Amino acid sequence: MTSELFPSEFFDELARQGARRKMGMMGERPDAHRGDQVPGFERRRWQLGDSKRNVDWRATARTGHPMVRGLERERGGQLCLVMDRSASMAPASEDRDIAQRRLTLALAWLALEQGTRVLIFSDATQPARFSGWSRRAAVLPFLKNLCSPSGSDVFQSLKHRPESGSRLHVLSDPWCTADALQPWAALTPAFQQCQWTSLILPEENAPPKKPMQLHPVEGGHPIYVNLADQYPKFQESWQAFRATQRDALVHAGLHPQELICEASKGDAANLLRRAARHAVL
Repeated sequence: MTSELFPSEFFDELARQGARRKMGMMGERPDAHRGDQVPGFERRRWQLGDSKRNVDWRATARTGHPMVRGLERERGGQLCLVMDRSASMAPASEDRDIAQRRLTLALAWLALEQGTRVLIFSDATQPARFSGWSRRAAVLPFLKNLCSPSGSDVFQSLKHRPESGSRLHVLSDPWCTADALQPWAALTPAFQQCQWTSLILPEENAPPKKPMQLHPVEGGHPIYVNLADQYPKFQESWQAFRATQRDALVHAGLHPQELICEASKGDAANLLRRAARHAVL
């Protein structure tokens, strides 16, 4: 890769994130780490993305509002990390590809520190398996040696049967359509917690206003675009598209999250800070 994938400041920030977890210093986001928590005794109102399995029907009947059991941190278990490696992960630069590899390492590293077994799916074959605190370093060469993103979106069947209480986290781009998300609805009930993080490039969220010729990286004819006079309309369409995808993710049983990927050079530590603020880590 053209830039250093895991610089020293990345591991410095990763160590700080791990220390915050151990010390329980997450008061500003008590429910952020949905992936490594289980239903507890406290109740709160149901929110978009909450699993129906956590609904407390007695509390719901008593209050007249949908209520769920609060989440408590657990240890052990299994984390399944799915990496979308289609060509749209790196349309014109490697920034999103690098961000995906860095977040995968951070999620796996923190999970292994807590005694969680980690499975990483990066293609349609068998996952890479990691377990034990001492296996953290083994994740680095695996991620460094991944092939560049290519091809089209492929449904990850995860053919193995997940353990009870397993968690699922998908790292993808923002271009997966509602139709492509439908097969996930049959998969998510097998997991205790499911999260989908869409990694968005700045130019996708706010593209240039000058004329452009776009080439779809996963196939198709070039598209000529001029947003100079229709920029507000583009923003409306983009937000409507993102809302449709978020609804499709929720319908498939996945908790949607979004994260902007800045230029990879010098962004390693900041990426982890943004991920923590947005409940991705």
